[in-house]
Amino acid sequence: VWNKQQTELFKEATGQGLVRTCDGRLDSPGHTAKYGTYTATDSETKEVLRVETVQV
Repeated sequence: VWNKQQTELFKEATGQGLVRTCDGRLDSPGHTAKYGTYTATDSETKEVLRVETVQV
């Protein structure tokens, strides 16, 4: 479902001049973070375009 919605959002944004806002954060259970999350949103519609969680 997520992949289908993401594809539709990118199709709608094609040719419209997408304004993107991105942010990342590291979650830490102690002194060092094990995972990081990076999120990209469309600044005008406030829709989430992409979310990535990576092990750091």
